[in-house]
Amino acid sequence: MVNTKFLPLLDKIVWENNEDEAIHQLDIPQRLRIKRGKIDVKILKATSDKNSKYDLFQRLNSGGTRLTEQEIRTCIIIMENENFYNELYAMSQNEDFRYCLPITERAKDEQAYLEFIVRFIVSRHGQIEDMGRGLHEYLTESIIKIMKDLEFSIANEKNVFDRFFQYLNTSTGENSFKLYNVEKDAFQGPPTISAFETIVPAVSKRLDAYLKVTPDEFRKKLIQMHSHDEYKAAYRRRSTDRYKTLLSIGEEIFGNNEEEN
Repeated sequence: MVNTKFLPLLDKIVWENNEDEAIHQLDIPQRLRIKRGKIDVKILKATSDKNSKYDLFQRLNSGGTRLTEQEIRTCIIIMENENFYNELYAMSQNEDFRYCLPITERAKDEQAYLEFIVRFIVSRHGQIEDMGRGLHEYLTESIIKIMKDLEFSIANEKNVFDRFFQYLNTSTGENSFKLYNVEKDAFQGPPTISAFETIVPAVSKRLDAYLKVTPDEFRKKLIQMHSHDEYKAAYRRRSTDRYKTLLSIGEEIFGNNEEEN
Protein backbone atom coordinates (compact mmCIF):
# COMPACT_ATOMS: atom_id res chain seq x y z
CA MET A 1 0.00 0.00 0.00
CA VAL A 2 2.56 2.56 -1.09
CA ASN A 3 2.36 5.20 -3.80
CA THR A 4 4.23 4.97 -7.09
CA LYS A 5 6.34 7.47 -9.01
CA PHE A 6 3.81 7.91 -11.81
CA LEU A 7 0.56 7.13 -9.93
CA PRO A 8 0.86 8.87 -6.57
CA LEU A 9 -2.94 8.87 -6.09
CA LEU A 10 -2.82 5.09 -5.56
CA ASP A 11 -1.13 5.64 -2.22
CA LYS A 12 -2.93 3.58 0.47
CA ILE A 13 -5.36 2.11 -2.09
CA VAL A 14 -5.63 -1.67 -2.44
CA TRP A 15 -7.17 -3.90 -5.10
CA GLU A 16 -9.94 -5.25 -2.86
CA ASN A 17 -10.68 -5.19 0.84
CA ASN A 18 -14.05 -6.14 2.34
CA GLU A 19 -12.89 -6.42 5.92
CA ASP A 20 -11.76 -2.92 6.87
CA GLU A 21 -13.79 0.05 5.56
CA ALA A 22 -10.98 2.39 6.56
CA ILE A 23 -8.80 0.93 3.83
CA HIS A 24 -9.63 2.34 0.42
CA GLN A 25 -10.06 -0.09 -2.45
CA LEU A 26 -10.55 0.13 -6.19
CA ASP A 27 -14.21 0.07 -7.16
CA ILE A 28 -15.59 -2.62 -9.49
CA PRO A 29 -15.49 -0.54 -12.74
CA GLN A 30 -11.84 0.35 -12.06
CA ARG A 31 -10.94 -3.29 -11.50
CA LEU A 32 -12.73 -4.31 -14.70
CA ARG A 33 -10.84 -1.70 -16.73
CA ILE A 34 -7.53 -3.03 -15.43
CA LYS A 35 -8.51 -6.66 -16.10
CA ARG A 36 -9.61 -5.87 -19.64
CA GLY A 37 -6.57 -3.73 -20.40
CA LYS A 38 -3.98 -4.98 -22.88
CA ILE A 39 -0.23 -4.91 -22.50
CA ASP A 40 1.67 -4.66 -25.78
CA VAL A 41 4.79 -6.83 -25.61
CA LYS A 42 7.53 -6.87 -28.23
CA ILE A 43 10.44 -9.27 -27.88
CA LEU A 44 13.81 -8.14 -29.14
CA LYS A 45 16.57 -10.69 -28.82
CA ALA A 46 20.12 -9.71 -27.97
CA THR A 47 21.20 -11.22 -31.28
CA SER A 48 18.81 -9.04 -33.34
CA ASP A 49 20.59 -6.87 -35.90
CA LYS A 50 20.71 -3.10 -35.56
CA ASN A 51 18.18 -2.49 -38.33
CA SER A 52 15.60 -4.60 -36.46
CA LYS A 53 16.16 -2.54 -33.34
CA TYR A 54 15.77 0.65 -35.37
CA ASP A 55 12.56 -0.58 -37.03
CA LEU A 56 11.13 -1.34 -33.61
CA PHE A 57 12.15 2.10 -32.38
CA GLN A 58 10.28 3.70 -35.29
CA ARG A 59 7.12 1.69 -34.60
CA LEU A 60 7.17 2.57 -30.91
CA ASN A 61 7.68 6.25 -31.64
CA SER A 62 3.96 6.93 -31.92
CA GLY A 63 2.97 8.22 -28.51
CA GLY A 64 3.99 11.13 -26.34
CA THR A 65 6.26 13.71 -27.94
CA ARG A 66 6.96 12.49 -31.44
CA LEU A 67 10.57 12.71 -32.55
CA THR A 68 11.62 14.54 -35.68
CA GLU A 69 12.96 12.65 -38.68
CA GLN A 70 16.47 13.76 -37.77
CA GLU A 71 16.16 12.68 -34.13
CA ILE A 72 15.18 9.22 -35.35
CA ARG A 73 17.98 9.29 -37.92
CA THR A 74 20.46 10.22 -35.19
CA CYS A 75 19.38 7.15 -33.25
CA ILE A 76 20.37 4.72 -35.97
CA ILE A 77 23.59 6.61 -36.74
CA ILE A 78 24.66 6.23 -33.11
CA MET A 79 23.71 2.54 -33.12
CA GLU A 80 25.71 1.98 -36.29
CA ASN A 81 28.76 4.10 -35.54
CA GLU A 82 28.96 6.39 -32.54
CA ASN A 83 32.29 7.86 -33.66
CA PHE A 84 30.69 8.94 -36.94
CA TYR A 85 27.94 10.69 -34.97
CA ASN A 86 30.58 12.45 -32.87
CA GLU A 87 32.16 13.78 -36.06
CA LEU A 88 28.80 15.06 -37.31
CA TYR A 89 28.17 16.74 -33.97
CA ALA A 90 31.60 18.39 -34.07
CA MET A 91 30.78 19.72 -37.56
CA SER A 92 27.51 21.16 -36.23
CA GLN A 93 29.47 23.41 -33.87
CA ASN A 94 31.23 25.20 -36.75
CA GLU A 95 30.66 28.94 -36.23
CA ASP A 96 30.65 29.84 -39.95
CA PHE A 97 28.04 27.13 -40.55
CA ARG A 98 25.81 28.38 -37.75
CA TYR A 99 26.12 32.01 -38.81
CA CYS A 100 25.06 31.16 -42.36
CA LEU A 101 22.05 29.24 -41.02
CA PRO A 102 20.32 31.37 -38.36
CA ILE A 103 17.55 29.08 -37.11
CA THR A 104 15.16 29.13 -34.15
CA GLU A 105 15.95 27.65 -30.76
CA ARG A 106 13.23 25.07 -31.31
CA ALA A 107 14.84 24.00 -34.59
CA LYS A 108 18.18 23.66 -32.80
CA ASP A 109 16.56 21.49 -30.12
CA GLU A 110 15.07 19.29 -32.85
CA GLN A 111 18.56 18.71 -34.31
CA ALA A 112 18.06 20.84 -37.42
CA TYR A 113 21.80 21.55 -37.61
CA LEU A 114 22.56 17.82 -37.74
CA GLU A 115 19.97 17.43 -40.49
CA PHE A 116 21.61 20.18 -42.54
CA ILE A 117 24.92 18.32 -42.22
CA VAL A 118 23.33 15.04 -43.30
CA ARG A 119 21.83 16.88 -46.29
CA PHE A 120 25.26 18.37 -47.03
CA ILE A 121 26.94 14.95 -47.15
CA VAL A 122 24.14 13.14 -48.97
CA SER A 123 23.82 15.88 -51.60
CA ARG A 124 27.51 15.39 -52.41
CA HIS A 125 27.79 11.60 -52.19
CA GLY A 126 24.29 10.13 -52.39
CA GLN A 127 23.07 8.23 -55.45
CA ILE A 128 20.01 10.06 -56.75
CA GLU A 129 18.83 6.92 -58.57
CA ASP A 130 18.35 5.30 -55.14
CA MET A 131 15.68 7.84 -54.22
CA GLY A 132 12.26 6.30 -53.71
CA ARG A 133 9.05 8.03 -52.73
CA GLY A 134 10.25 9.75 -49.57
CA LEU A 135 13.08 12.25 -49.21
CA HIS A 136 13.66 11.60 -45.50
CA GLU A 137 13.88 7.86 -46.14
CA TYR A 138 16.42 8.59 -48.87
CA LEU A 139 18.46 10.78 -46.52
CA THR A 140 18.50 8.10 -43.82
CA GLU A 141 19.38 5.21 -46.11
CA SER A 142 22.00 7.27 -47.94
CA ILE A 143 23.85 8.53 -44.86
CA ILE A 144 24.03 4.97 -43.49
CA LYS A 145 25.33 3.69 -46.82
CA ILE A 146 27.90 6.49 -47.00
CA MET A 147 28.93 5.89 -43.40
CA LYS A 148 29.65 2.23 -44.18
CA ASP A 149 31.62 3.02 -47.34
CA LEU A 150 35.27 2.29 -46.58
CA GLU A 151 36.37 4.78 -49.24
CA PHE A 152 34.46 7.65 -47.63
CA SER A 153 36.58 9.87 -45.40
CA ILE A 154 34.72 11.93 -42.82
CA ALA A 155 37.95 13.86 -42.19
CA ASN A 156 38.12 14.94 -45.84
CA GLU A 157 34.43 15.77 -45.80
CA LYS A 158 34.86 17.93 -42.72
CA ASN A 159 37.68 19.79 -44.45
CA VAL A 160 35.45 20.61 -47.44
CA PHE A 161 32.59 21.50 -45.08
CA ASP A 162 34.72 23.93 -43.06
CA ARG A 163 36.16 25.62 -46.16
CA PHE A 164 32.78 25.80 -47.86
CA PHE A 165 31.08 27.59 -44.99
CA GLN A 166 34.06 29.83 -44.40
CA TYR A 167 33.77 30.96 -48.02
CA LEU A 168 30.00 31.34 -47.74
CA ASN A 169 30.27 33.36 -44.55
CA THR A 170 32.77 35.80 -46.06
CA SER A 171 30.66 36.10 -49.25
CA THR A 172 27.00 36.28 -48.24
CA GLY A 173 26.95 35.33 -44.55
CA GLU A 174 23.53 34.97 -42.96
CA ASN A 175 21.87 35.83 -46.29
CA SER A 176 23.28 32.74 -48.01
CA PHE A 177 20.09 30.67 -47.87
CA LYS A 178 17.40 33.33 -47.43
CA LEU A 179 14.75 34.28 -49.99
CA TYR A 180 15.53 37.20 -52.27
CA ASN A 181 13.05 40.10 -52.43
CA VAL A 182 13.33 41.65 -55.89
CA GLU A 183 11.46 44.85 -55.00
CA LYS A 184 13.66 45.57 -51.99
CA ASP A 185 16.82 44.06 -53.51
CA ALA A 186 17.40 42.27 -50.22
CA PHE A 187 17.53 38.78 -48.77
CA GLN A 188 14.85 38.24 -46.15
CA GLY A 189 13.33 35.70 -43.80
CA PRO A 190 14.73 32.46 -42.42
CA PRO A 191 17.09 30.19 -44.37
CA THR A 192 15.31 27.81 -46.74
CA ILE A 193 15.89 24.14 -47.48
CA SER A 194 15.43 24.84 -51.20
CA ALA A 195 18.35 27.27 -51.31
CA PHE A 196 20.50 24.85 -49.33
CA GLU A 197 19.68 21.94 -51.66
CA THR A 198 20.48 24.05 -54.73
CA ILE A 199 23.71 25.71 -53.59
CA VAL A 200 25.52 23.09 -51.51
CA PRO A 201 26.24 20.25 -53.98
CA ALA A 202 27.12 22.43 -56.98
CA VAL A 203 29.34 24.90 -55.13
CA SER A 204 31.01 22.52 -52.64
CA LYS A 205 32.09 20.22 -55.47
CA ARG A 206 33.81 23.16 -57.15
CA LEU A 207 35.05 24.88 -54.02
CA ASP A 208 38.61 25.65 -55.15
CA ALA A 209 37.23 27.45 -58.18
CA TYR A 210 34.67 29.34 -56.11
CA LEU A 211 37.31 30.60 -53.72
CA LYS A 212 38.29 32.89 -56.61
CA VAL A 213 34.71 34.18 -57.05
CA THR A 214 34.18 37.56 -55.37
CA PRO A 215 31.32 38.13 -52.88
CA ASP A 216 29.60 40.43 -55.37
CA GLU A 217 29.80 37.84 -58.14
CA PHE A 218 28.48 35.14 -55.83
CA ARG A 219 25.59 37.36 -54.72
CA LYS A 220 24.63 37.81 -58.36
CA LYS A 221 24.51 34.04 -58.75
CA LEU A 222 22.20 33.78 -55.76
CA ILE A 223 19.87 36.38 -57.27
CA GLN A 224 19.97 34.46 -60.55
CA MET A 225 18.96 31.32 -58.67
CA HIS A 226 16.02 32.99 -56.94
CA SER A 227 14.89 34.49 -60.26
CA HIS A 228 14.92 31.13 -62.04
CA ASP A 229 11.36 30.13 -63.06
CA GLU A 230 11.92 26.45 -62.27
CA TYR A 231 13.34 27.35 -58.86
CA LYS A 232 10.17 29.23 -57.96
CA ALA A 233 7.98 26.38 -59.23
CA ALA A 234 9.93 23.77 -57.24
CA TYR A 235 8.40 25.06 -53.98
CA ARG A 236 5.04 23.59 -54.99
CA ARG A 237 6.36 20.13 -55.84
CA ARG A 238 6.61 17.12 -53.58
CA SER A 239 9.93 16.76 -51.77
CA THR A 240 11.52 14.16 -54.05
CA ASP A 241 10.64 16.04 -57.26
CA ARG A 242 11.78 19.30 -55.70
CA TYR A 243 15.09 17.78 -54.67
CA LYS A 244 15.89 16.50 -58.15
CA THR A 245 14.82 19.77 -59.77
CA LEU A 246 16.96 21.87 -57.44
CA LEU A 247 20.02 19.69 -58.04
CA SER A 248 19.59 20.35 -61.75
CA ILE A 249 19.16 24.10 -61.25
CA GLY A 250 22.25 24.17 -59.04
CA GLU A 251 24.32 22.59 -61.78
CA GLU A 252 22.93 25.07 -64.31
CA ILE A 253 23.68 28.19 -62.27
CA PHE A 254 26.68 27.26 -60.15
CA GLY A 255 28.20 24.53 -62.30
CA ASN A 256 30.06 26.71 -64.78
CA ASN A 257 33.29 26.33 -62.83
CA GLU A 258 35.72 23.44 -63.00
CA GLU A 259 34.84 20.63 -60.60
CA GLU A 260 37.66 20.20 -58.13
CA ASN A 261 36.29 18.75 -54.86
